Amino acid sequence: MSLFHTHPLFQTFLEENDAIIQTATFQELHKFHQHLHTSRFDHSLNVAFLVFLKTRNSPIYKDAMIGALCHDLFIYNHYETCESKWKHLFEHPKAALNTTKSVYELSSISENMILSHMWPLSSVAPKSKSAWWLVMMDKIASLYEIYTQINIRSLQFRPLLALFGVAVLVHQL
Repeated sequence: MSLFHTHPLFQTFLEENDAIIQTATFQELHKFHQHLHTSRFDHSLNVAFLVFLKTRNSPIYKDAMIGALCHDLFIYNHYETCESKWKHLFEHPKAALNTTKSVYELSSISENMILSHMWPLSSVAPKSKSAWWLVMMDKIASLYEIYTQINIRSLQFRPLLALFGVAVLVHQL
C-alpha cells in the first residue's frame, strides 16, 4: 500500500494515471520488492505521487507522470539476477527505459526522467524541472519507505532520520 493513500489528492492521482497503472506490465511490479517490504509497484506510486504534487499544474504533466511512474519499470528481481548490487544502481534506468518504451509512447522529457532518476550516480543529468523533481522525490520516497520499516530508536539510524528531515523540509519548499 502506498504511503500516501490517505492524502486527499491520492485518488485523483490514481484516476488521472489509471491508463498507465492498470497495464499488465506495470501491475507486474507487485511481484518485486524495492526497499525492505515495499513493493516496486508501491515505490513507483509513492515517487510518482510526490512528483504529481509538484507538477500537476505544469504543461508537461503527462510526460512527468509517465516518467515518474515508470522510472523503475524493469521486470526482474535485481536481488537475484544481478551479479553486483552496485552495478545495478547504474544500469537499471536503461532497463526501465527499454521496458517502458516497449509498452508506452515516450517524449524526450519522460525518457530523460527515467534515465536520470539515479543522478548523480547515473551519467545522464536531469534536463527539466520534472526530471529534477523525480531525482529528489525518488530519494525522499526511498528514505521514507525505509524509515517507516526500521527501529527508529536505534542510534545507528539517527543520521538517516536527520537526512529524512532535511528531505521533507526540501519537499515543503
